[in-house]
Amino acid sequence: MTEQHEPASRKEPEDANRRAQEQKRPPMQARAKPYEIVSLAGVFSIFAAVVVMIGTRSVTLTATAFGVAFIVVLVVFATLALTVKPDQSEKQEIERERRQREIDEAIRQEAARIEAQTERVKRLNDRIQEEQAAGGAGRSTTSAAGRTAPDAAADAAAGEATGDGNSEGKTGDSQH
Repeated sequence: MTEQHEPASRKEPEDANRRAQEQKRPPMQARAKPYEIVSLAGVFSIFAAVVVMIGTRSVTLTATAFGVAFIVVLVVFATLALTVKPDQSEKQEIERERRQREIDEAIRQEAARIEAQTERVKRLNDRIQEEQAAGGAGRSTTSAAGRTAPDAAADAAAGEATGDGNSEGKTGDSQH
């Protein structure tokens, strides 16, 4: 009998946690996106301004009607959007969208990391090719000076660009 009570006691905290999560209000974006509310308010206020312009032909009165209508409609729609509670299917959709955004962000970060890694590999390959193009002279200079291979490759590339050791680099290429 004690075994039957244990699962029930374990379910009680889970039920309490689930109920607490259900009582939390979803974010504003889940109910109505802000740009939707603003654009609807703009459409209604343009309509009001057109009606006033046709009726009065007064630009000042039309601008006033536009502004008042925009503010009133914006406040009314925003208030209505705050009062709506999503049902279970909407909550599931909100959760799915949140997870999808997290996945998309993780993919973007991973793609940026891979792109940066690829760029580093390309630079390293370029240095290696420059070192090989410099031939044996670059290697002997590297070991004699005690520098690393990337430093020697960068120095060899700088030497070729200025014209120093230009014939040695070509001779080293033809020998290897």
